[in-house]
Amino acid sequence: MLKKTMFIAGLSACGLLLSGADYSKERNDVLSGKITEAKAVWWGYDKEDATKCLQDAMNSGAKKIIVENVGSDWITGPLLVPSNIEIVFHDGVVIRAKKGDFKKPTDALFKILKQKNVTLRGIGKVLFVMNKKDYQDKANYKPGEWRHTVGIQESDGVAVDNLTLRSSGGDGVYVGSMDCRNVRLTNLVCEDHHRQGFSVTGVKNLYVKNCKFNDTSGSAPECGLDLEPNYKDGVGLQNVVFENCEFKNNNLAGIYISNNSHLPATITFRDCVVKDNRNGGIGLGHTAMGEPDQPGKIEFIRCRIEGHKTPSVSLGLHVVPNLKLVFEDCIIDNRLSRYNAMILSSDSPKDLYGIEIRNLTVIDDQDRAPVVFNSKYGNALIRPVVENVVVKNSRGEIRKFDCAKFIRESAPDPAAKAFQVAVMNRADFLPVSGKGENAGDNIRFRGNTDYYVFAKAGSRIPIRFTNSVVHAFDKKPVEIVLSTPTVPNVKRLEVPFEGSLDYTLEAQENGIYKFAIAARGQTVKVSCSAPGQAFSSSEKLYVFGCSGTLYFAVPAGTKTVLVEAGGTLREESDAALIDPSGKVVAEGKRLAGSKILSTERSDPSRCEVWGVRFNASKLFLRLGSPVVQIFSTSPLNLLAEKNSVGKYDVKSFKPVVPIVQNGNFMLVGPSRKDLTLNTPTFPKFWSGHSAGLVTTEDHRNHIEFTNLLWHYLSLPPEGGKFAGKISASGEGTLTAYLSTFTEKGKPHKRRLPDFGPFELKAEPQTFPFEFETKPGEAGYLYIQVSGGAKAKARAHSVEMEKVD
Repeated sequence: MLKKTMFIAGLSACGLLLSGADYSKERNDVLSGKITEAKAVWWGYDKEDATKCLQDAMNSGAKKIIVENVGSDWITGPLLVPSNIEIVFHDGVVIRAKKGDFKKPTDALFKILKQKNVTLRGIGKVLFVMNKKDYQDKANYKPGEWRHTVGIQESDGVAVDNLTLRSSGGDGVYVGSMDCRNVRLTNLVCEDHHRQGFSVTGVKNLYVKNCKFNDTSGSAPECGLDLEPNYKDGVGLQNVVFENCEFKNNNLAGIYISNNSHLPATITFRDCVVKDNRNGGIGLGHTAMGEPDQPGKIEFIRCRIEGHKTPSVSLGLHVVPNLKLVFEDCIIDNRLSRYNAMILSSDSPKDLYGIEIRNLTVIDDQDRAPVVFNSKYGNALIRPVVENVVVKNSRGEIRKFDCAKFIRESAPDPAAKAFQVAVMNRADFLPVSGKGENAGDNIRFRGNTDYYVFAKAGSRIPIRFTNSVVHAFDKKPVEIVLSTPTVPNVKRLEVPFEGSLDYTLEAQENGIYKFAIAARGQTVKVSCSAPGQAFSSSEKLYVFGCSGTLYFAVPAGTKTVLVEAGGTLREESDAALIDPSGKVVAEGKRLAGSKILSTERSDPSRCEVWGVRFNASKLFLRLGSPVVQIFSTSPLNLLAEKNSVGKYDVKSFKPVVPIVQNGNFMLVGPSRKDLTLNTPTFPKFWSGHSAGLVTTEDHRNHIEFTNLLWHYLSLPPEGGKFAGKISASGEGTLTAYLSTFTEKGKPHKRRLPDFGPFELKAEPQTFPFEFETKPGEAGYLYIQVSGGAKAKARAHSVEMEKVD
């Protein structure tokens, strides 16, 4: 009999007889204040829906609630946690979100809103799990990025310890808003969440230790951790500490900081690991804003960053001068990355203060700088500290980084500081030619662009605006506001999503008409054949995902021609300054920051047409004073000041045809029917069998092929020696060769020896070659891939130049 009694007691303890138990006495003792510790099952555990049981237990007034392992999951809807409570979950407890609940995006499994002194603590293995895939079903759930597992808002004194939080519709843990204080997270595993492993939108005194924030995917930003205060006048990010934490395998970055607060920021990461995230290790979007009175600090101490194909550490905006950004005793394993280990830049003209890098070890097998600074706006690093930075390869060989040289090269550039822009007064400008041409309609302008067209009263000028889409989610039309020479904002136009607007300008007066284009994140192309048309911007002219040439008028008296060309990190651009003969006089390759292209004119007394030739992923252009900040798509379309009209010889502009045309494949046209091409468009001047156009996330075009590519070369008639290079990736063997002729109409023949063979790899390789031609010799370049059924090549670029 004793054994049977003990067995029944055991069943009761594990919850199998809970439905018949009477806990009214225990509940009354809690209500009267006789006891302050209670078990959640006293309020009636229901294995189908334990929401009421858990909520009633928390609302009972007990200071401590114990959630036992009852042999099945605690299935619950959204819960609200009150103040002054500790909730303890026993080993083996599973808190599972109820299917069909959490209809409101703001619902959370455990929401702690405007409360004090709250603890959620697990003993042993405890799992909180939600239904992420259900919340992604837009037919049954209102879209949202919330539905957090644990949401802590406007609260003070919250501790969460020893829990696994899995598969929410938002964040594993959310902390913040205007005034959230004194939060402690320890021994948590946050995995497979929809938006973030952990989001912080404002907190004072946050301590996080021994936590993992991994495997986030679903809705942007998709980071392990996102520190992003929502309110400039909230508590910001004060005294935030992460110790011995892991940020791994997240869809964007492991750690991302986007600090909008105007208060001093104090953030420390100590002994943390950032690993295998798909789009970067540590991303510093902007470190702080405003003008805090007190100094702040963001520091990474003894952290390890590894396993990233994209930048391991990148800085995007750092404008607060009394905020230090410190990396000390850190290790970056950069062997998988296509980029430098640490890339510093800033999307602001302000200089960067407070950069301190000490005792940094970068593991890398490529010969590249471990730390680079890209000055997009001609800004500089002011008094940086860069000490004891070394690069170690897989063989254990160590080389020291020249920190002193890096500091010198990152110092203020007097030319960039002196750069000034001259703004156009429309009333002072006229066309330089009586005839224009439809040119440059492949050039894509992004952001805010002003398009100017000269018209005489009574004339009708047809213009086509095309919305060239970048982001499919932004389906709003592009807005254009028209101003006449004398009346602003007379008409509002719209260019439909993925469509064109054919508009006829019916001029009522003489002068320059302005079309203010707001392309937002999309791009706009303009097609018009009128003389006297140009493009400008109040800041920088933003050219996106295309190649071409833009021209500008250089007035008499201009001694130095200055063009500022800027690219962006991971979406670099090429730009070259060309003189009136078409010769390149200054250029920048793979620009991730700003570079001033400049040259002295041989005869400053002349009025001349100059140009900028570019291959743009994201390119920002400015013209230096006294040249006015307007660009045209052809010399025939130029606008110039009235007193200089007639002095420009637009016919004298003879741009040099490159030996390889469209070598970066950014110009595309209709596919030829006589070729086997896999896409409806294909790079101009190129042909191929079993070939197709591929555009990658950096807005660059590539030709992917399994057989053969060819291109007619514009070889100079005098012949000479030439050097070329092919950038390609893939699988198999690449071979290139010339096929030449000396008489027109005669068949061209393959010349030996071939260039190569070159072994392709997954990452792009550059394959150089040389050759010599005789006077009058012309021909084609062929590029072939071989190596069996799996052989496939991706050509990234082809370049060639004369070397004698």
